[in-house]
Amino acid sequence: MISINQFSQLNPNERNFIIKGHLSEGLCVLGARPKIGKTLMGVQLMVDISHNRKVLGKLSANKVKSIYLSGEESVNDLSLKVERGLENRELEKSLIANCYIDDMESFEEGDTLYDIILEYAEQYFKLIIIDPLVKFLDGTNMGSNSFVADYQFANEIKELIDEYNLCVILIHHTTKSTRQDIFDELLGSRGLLAAADTMMVLHSREKNKAVLSFRGRYIAEKHYSLSFNELNLEWSISEEEKIEIELTPEREDILQIFKEKHPEELSTSYIASRLGKTQSTISTLCRKMFITHLTKGSKYGFYKLVEKKDGQEPQEDDFIDNPDPNEKW
Repeated sequence: MISINQFSQLNPNERNFIIKGHLSEGLCVLGARPKIGKTLMGVQLMVDISHNRKVLGKLSANKVKSIYLSGEESVNDLSLKVERGLENRELEKSLIANCYIDDMESFEEGDTLYDIILEYAEQYFKLIIIDPLVKFLDGTNMGSNSFVADYQFANEIKELIDEYNLCVILIHHTTKSTRQDIFDELLGSRGLLAAADTMMVLHSREKNKAVLSFRGRYIAEKHYSLSFNELNLEWSISEEEKIEIELTPEREDILQIFKEKHPEELSTSYIASRLGKTQSTISTLCRKMFITHLTKGSKYGFYKLVEKKDGQEPQEDDFIDNPDPNEKW
């Protein structure tokens, strides 16, 4: 137990990011429907980070020792894809240090996901991408009523990840049905997502076009329009970059109040009283409107409208420093 007055004596470590403002150390779930391109997305993340390139052509990353563990494609098949991508992008393989591909053939029957992550952690890997998660699930996981089992499964892994300061990305499937909140499409109960630090969803718009969405404890929610280059086998953020997701009626009501009071900063308690909703509900809704519509205010629990300056988008640092204490990050 520790009092709030003792916080200043703790000197806690800052959360380390693999991709600045997007992917921190911790447990991450990356989901998509079959054949959308999530495997190539995972391989590209590893290569870009290991090559110290801009991830998806735009995002800054920290170079770390990385491995991609495939449970569906052989090392040979994945290697051919990587070779083709490197050649067409004219990237030097010699510059890609500490970047590896493996399959599950080398593991013994009965090895758990915990066992596999521990083995790679002891080899000093920092980014571990595992595809697909379903290979390690049994009949108790991923059902509509399996919250406790899913949470216990994921939390045990997360404790190991935090102990070794890893970033582990579990590549997963999404449902066939469309949900109002895109992150609700990740397969299974919310137990897995409750334990995760970061969630990523890749959802198709049309041929070679997709949207990549981020949500997490330590980041503001972000949505990017992507395009896929079939020659290079590469996803990249489109020129339009951040995109707006269609607002629900509840978010429209919140936005209207901000427009009425512009340029004032508004508290979640004020908005809750105007709309007859609880403060926690308003905090959650404002959290989901970060970047596209709202940014932080000067005090905790206050927000203001996003404003472009000289035609420029707001900077990432505007969104990640001052979270509302009422929000569940």
